[in-house]
Amino acid sequence: MGRKVEFDQELALKKAMKLFWLKGFEATSIQDLVDRLKINRFSLYNTFGDKKSIFIKSLILYQESVFSKLLVPLKEKGSGKNRLNNYLSLLQEQIEHDSSFMGCLIQNSSLSFVARDKDIAGMLLKIHDELRKSIHNAIEHAIAENEISDNTDVSILTEFILCHIQGLILLQRSHRETEMMTGQVEYLRRHIDTW
Repeated sequence: MGRKVEFDQELALKKAMKLFWLKGFEATSIQDLVDRLKINRFSLYNTFGDKKSIFIKSLILYQESVFSKLLVPLKEKGSGKNRLNNYLSLLQEQIEHDSSFMGCLIQNSSLSFVARDKDIAGMLLKIHDELRKSIHNAIEHAIAENEISDNTDVSILTEFILCHIQGLILLQRSHRETEMMTGQVEYLRRHIDTW
């Protein structure tokens, strides 16, 4: 009979997620996880599996607890332009938060060697596509409501917003200049209002 697990698995996974988010997959060792989660290696492997398995579980938790909350404004009822504006307002709040220097776990992971793993690459692509589709749908909704010209290329506009957002998150992580980032998000919001 296996040993009984005597720790809060949900809390441990949150700690693992934050560690991967802060350090990245490659720089996080099993010993780092053991130290941060305050459990022994046996319990770590027995409960979560190997490092890749822990990372995948952390990505799922990030998607469910962090990323999905950012998408809420894009999926709400109301005008398409308001959805985009509300999404950018929430993004601005996140940029102004103390933890913004960590960037986005999805983006960080996509830019690292771990993204070469087929399973992880598939997960990252799926998560990113969810954001792309949500922005795309909001733009289509805005066109249907005559808020944006029906001559607008929805795909190009979607990619424009995505590129701007991803660039801002990357700059915030590398430069930590919140005021400049906030100004850029505000500029994008004002730009959307002119469409």
